[in-house]
Amino acid sequence: MTDNRVQFFDEPHVMQPGSVAEYLRDFASHLAAQGYQSLSISNYLWPALHFGGWIDANRIPLAAVTNETLIGFRDHDCRCPGHRKIKHVSRPYIARTRYFIEYLRGRNVIKTESVPSEPLPACIVEFSDWLLQHRGSAAATIKQHHRMLRKILRVVGDDPITYDAATVRRAAIASTTGCGRPLAKRIITTFRMYLRFLSTTGKVRPYLDRALPTVPQWRLSSLPRHMEPKFVPWLIASCDTDKPTGMRDRAVLLLLVRLGLRPGDIVTMRLDDIEWIHGTIRVRGKSRREVRLPLPQDAGDALLMYLEKGRPQVPINRVFLCATAPFRPFQCSTSVSGIVSVALHRAGIMRTPSRGATLLRHTAATMMLRGGATLDAIGSVMFPDTSLSTMPSVSSSKCRRIYCAASPRSLSNEERAVFTRRRCWTGLPWGRQQEQEGDDC
Repeated sequence: MTDNRVQFFDEPHVMQPGSVAEYLRDFASHLAAQGYQSLSISNYLWPALHFGGWIDANRIPLAAVTNETLIGFRDHDCRCPGHRKIKHVSRPYIARTRYFIEYLRGRNVIKTESVPSEPLPACIVEFSDWLLQHRGSAAATIKQHHRMLRKILRVVGDDPITYDAATVRRAAIASTTGCGRPLAKRIITTFRMYLRFLSTTGKVRPYLDRALPTVPQWRLSSLPRHMEPKFVPWLIASCDTDKPTGMRDRAVLLLLVRLGLRPGDIVTMRLDDIEWIHGTIRVRGKSRREVRLPLPQDAGDALLMYLEKGRPQVPINRVFLCATAPFRPFQCSTSVSGIVSVALHRAGIMRTPSRGATLLRHTAATMMLRGGATLDAIGSVMFPDTSLSTMPSVSSSKCRRIYCAASPRSLSNEERAVFTRRRCWTGLPWGRQQEQEGDDC
């Protein structure tokens, strides 16, 4: 990027940048490489200029800048030379200044270290290592356990010697009070895993985790939330392939609906996971399991179009990147669910059971089964450990007719087999199942 594209360098400045002057042009080039446009680059350069003039006026060497220096800059009553009408600096202004300071730290211009984040307690660090080494948990899962365990330790304490059945049970109830069922279930799950970790290291007696109460939640007690397959072409056609964002969204949607990938699979997908010659793609499932899946033609074409025409040319190994500067990989599965939600709204598909990426995973399983695939084949595509949790609902209408027409005692052998299999999937007794589904007949 040339300097004349940035208006900042063509304007006269009343305030002098002082010791940061020699770094402004390199900083502008760095921002341009991250995908920032000319106006945004100028908005970052003005706070850098202001900060350089302020530290020179206060006789602060650039190499000695600390976080306390930035706090002083934030709180100063601005009477610096220039055309600023406001005598204080805003929060976004300080954020851009901090970004410039971190850039200078990266170049070793500023020698002082940034303030480290609050260190994790030793028990959480050991628990995290155990999750990584023995359970194969992903980084995002471990981070979620960190949040849950901090909440638990504030109640129960971090000394395992004091743990007994009564203490553990009281702490579990106190930690989940006022929480919804999903959050309470995550807290109890983390607490149970932590107690099992302490048991394996000999810090608590075995089976102490059995003292924890169970959050009632019946697995597979409802039909999988899928979208009608007739809406899938509308969803794909809603992406504008003339824009980089549309190319990326179309590739993401096709991978979700053709292969039934989890949103986390999209987030962690790397460039070297794609085998163009053999037409396969490597997917990393739960517990660090890897599998190679055949890449469908339309999904492969969409992926190739995005990589050639829509993806920013940056040295990042992840396949899918954010479309706005700074170019970076998706941080979590929420980004993928956001793409699905926006596409549903854009296509005019409003009445769906859910709006996230899992909706397309369930839809893919339903489409496979309706197309003649066996449950074993679907499970091999969607990983054997989750085939039941993604159970398609193709036979739900038949089951409902059976429920409404007869009692279990009057069923034929074939109908009894269908009913028994369905009841095993839902985990509900006959009376509750009939009450739940009777209204839909």
